[in-house]
Amino acid sequence: MSPPLVAFDPDSVLRPGRFDPLALIVVGVVRGAAPALFVVGLIYFLLTVGNHFESLPDITTPGQALRALLSPFAIAAAGVLLRFGAGVVALLLAYPLSRHATGSVIGPDIVKRPVRIWQDRLHLIRAYRSMRWTSPVRTLALERLGRTGYVLSWTGTILTIVFWVALPALLATLVITGRR
Repeated sequence: MSPPLVAFDPDSVLRPGRFDPLALIVVGVVRGAAPALFVVGLIYFLLTVGNHFESLPDITTPGQALRALLSPFAIAAAGVLLRFGAGVVALLLAYPLSRHATGSVIGPDIVKRPVRIWQDRLHLIRAYRSMRWTSPVRTLALERLGRTGYVLSWTGTILTIVFWVALPALLATLVITGRR
């Protein structure tokens, strides 16, 4: 029989000091900026290229892929890269918590099962990352940051508003460029 569940303590996934809360909130703001940047990039792409996709370069080599990224689609591509990069940084920030919980993975079994041990570590890191995105943890991080946290929370709110305003603008742009 397993013991009853205990209440979730946000302090358990937020390291002491100012760096971890600041890093968590900044990564969250960057992560939140990515969808807005993607939608704004699509709007820019549609306004500059429209539905004339033949003006985009063919992508058959890595050099042509780079040119396509630097085309009018660059803003949307930056949004995708920001979202991916924020996820990787969030994993890296959660790694020390997994080490604290389980210790070093180097032990007598490492020679026999290195891949399985690192798979377990990755699952644990992703679990910590997910717990760090929860509202109680972000609220605690904002409280620890004080005025900086207040400003960053409003930045996230503004980016959310930009995203939801940009979605109807994208639809309107699709309608307008489709009539040309």
